[in-house]
Amino acid sequence: MRSHIILLLTALALPQMAFTQTANPVTLQQCFDWAAGAYPLNDRPQMLEQAAQLRSAQIKSDRLPQLEARIQAGWQTEVPDFPFELPPPIGDPLDLPLYRAQATVQASWLVYDGGLAKARLAQEQSNLAAEQQGIVVEMNKLKEIVNQYFFGILLLQGKQRVLATSLQNLTAQKDRIDVGIRNGVVLPSAADQMEVEMLKIQAQITETGLTEKGLRQQLADLTGRQEEEFRLLELPQFEETTYPLPLNRPEFTAIELQKVSVDQRNELLSASRRPKLSAFATGGIGYPNPLNLFDESLAPFAQVGLQAQWTIYDWGKLKRDRELLGVQQLILDNQATVLETNLNRADAAFLQQMESLLQLMESDRQIAELQARLLKTLALQLEQGVATPTDYLLQSNAETLARLQLKAHEIQLAQTRAGYWVHRGSIE
Repeated sequence: MRSHIILLLTALALPQMAFTQTANPVTLQQCFDWAAGAYPLNDRPQMLEQAAQLRSAQIKSDRLPQLEARIQAGWQTEVPDFPFELPPPIGDPLDLPLYRAQATVQASWLVYDGGLAKARLAQEQSNLAAEQQGIVVEMNKLKEIVNQYFFGILLLQGKQRVLATSLQNLTAQKDRIDVGIRNGVVLPSAADQMEVEMLKIQAQITETGLTEKGLRQQLADLTGRQEEEFRLLELPQFEETTYPLPLNRPEFTAIELQKVSVDQRNELLSASRRPKLSAFATGGIGYPNPLNLFDESLAPFAQVGLQAQWTIYDWGKLKRDRELLGVQQLILDNQATVLETNLNRADAAFLQQMESLLQLMESDRQIAELQARLLKTLALQLEQGVATPTDYLLQSNAETLARLQLKAHEIQLAQTRAGYWVHRGSIE
């Protein structure tokens, strides 16, 4: 009766087994995509693009004609006066008022800006691309966190399955012991020893299940999904390929885009030094007439013209700005070199670990097979009363440990491969 209760508890402790009947397994790539979609930083590229569009609109509006209205009034202590009397026929001496007032409307238009607006728009786009790639770099770091949760769950689920299989084997063996007890071949204490070991394994299954559920909940929080969706995970299979894998990290793209942005700033400097030509027109009414010294009345006035501006000599400022951009390019090149060196240096650890795990797995398979054969032999000897329950339980534990080792190394190999592919940037 107790054996059936233990089997029932095992079924309840391993709900993912029932779940596999009706659900498709979740892949590592799905978890990557879900985590990226749920991360708050995922909304940043759209915000950056919106800000860039607004700044670009501002740049374009700077090239449109500008219209400005102005009203000005003032009082002054003195006005222009001739130090001599004006001869006829000018008549009365000039008597300008101390009060002045005028209302004007001024229109201006930058006719030619030396390509400055075009360079500013190109700079805005290059800055946007670099900033958005920076977001990709930050989002890529999520993959390492997902890897830890994903393979941690797989490892615990594998342990649960191995323990459940061992429990089933012990239950079947206990049933045979019960038959031996009834036939007087086996002592009754053998059943108790067997049941104690079954309860220990059940406790391990329960503890492992709780830990695994905690990891599933953390992965669910990271991906914005439900915890139940991660009851069944698919162990990733990586295609056989030559090592090392090509480097495709988003950091390299980010550096290249930053270099483009620096180059664009160089073009912006050149455009800022080219001549600028603008047209202007001013019209209004003033008292006295601001354009006619001899008109003391309230009078309309107008003025149109062209204005050119060109910085001929800047004391070497442009040269130093370009030298600074050159240094920034060298810094970015150095940053790419340092990154490539560090990534390549870490390759040896990944490749060595994969090779070691492959060798360990081969040994694990051989050991597990031998332990399984020994366990079968002891099972027959226990039924015949030749072996003791302690001998059988010790061998059962050894066989379980061998299968646990094999399963753990299998999942660790997949995790190492996944980590290496992420490390080289070979997983999208």
